Amino acid sequence: TVEQLLALTESSATLLPARIHALHVLHTLFLDSKLADYVLPYLGRAFEVSIRGFGATNWADRTSSTMLYTILMTRMFNNGHNYTRQTTDVTFFTIAPNLHPYFKMELERAVREEKSLYY
Repeated sequence: TVEQLLALTESSATLLPARIHALHVLHTLFLDSKLADYVLPYLGRAFEVSIRGFGATNWADRTSSTMLYTILMTRMFNNGHNYTRQTTDVTFFTIAPNLHPYFKMELERAVREEKSLYY
């Protein structure tokens, strides 16, 4: 199930190949428009998983996370190229309410760990 795939990607005990495969399967599930209504409740957790993967130490994990993030952004914000009907922040956080505190936490962490590109 989607729940089990997300759990695999969130667990530190999951071996890298299993995590990568789980990210790819999630990517495929969110890519399939026929499954959109089924996977919508998992959108917030999938965003968290993909963003967390950006900081991974290995290339495969970062790439798989980026692929998942890309399709999630497309699902969330692509309105069939009808730019008069855009997703607002209220709509976004209504669909994925867990992301507001997650984004806040990540921004606070980034400020605490601020590193310059110059040293």
